[in-house]
Amino acid sequence: MNKKYKMAWTKAQNPYKAIKNSPIEDELYEEDIPPQDDEFDEVLAEEIEHHKQKDGVGQVDALFTPLGIIVLDEYTDTYRLFNFWIAHTNFDLTKGVRKIIEDTPGVEILHVFTRYRFRIAVARYWKPSEVFVAIQKNVVKYLNQRERMLKIRKAAQNESTE
Repeated sequence: MNKKYKMAWTKAQNPYKAIKNSPIEDELYEEDIPPQDDEFDEVLAEEIEHHKQKDGVGQVDALFTPLGIIVLDEYTDTYRLFNFWIAHTNFDLTKGVRKIIEDTPGVEILHVFTRYRFRIAVARYWKPSEVFVAIQKNVVKYLNQRERMLKIRKAAQNESTE
């Protein structure tokens, strides 16, 4: 099996900020509002305007978690604290591959999402492109060695059964 192993990288986006800044946000406030009396419409219009204000007094971005409410600011927003990148692969992210990625200099965090997709945080004093090249080089080397070992084992098994 002579397979070309591939990795593609994309800059990870903060999903909370992406939803918050999407044009859908405005539509959520304006659609499917049943007709009511005029007084209700005025109150609803005020509520909509209040929620649309980006820099209103007392407005805070927060996440509700099982551990309580976490205020999103420059100290808690992980997408500001870390340089996240997502990789897409055409090979399985086995324990061996994950270990190689974790041990690559410049990788602070590794999150495996699926068998073909993972996210890393690149350390502040590392160039992402250098980290990507190191990961790809080490992973491809590992996968090629593993493939050769599997061929040798298979050949040895075939010889022993003959």
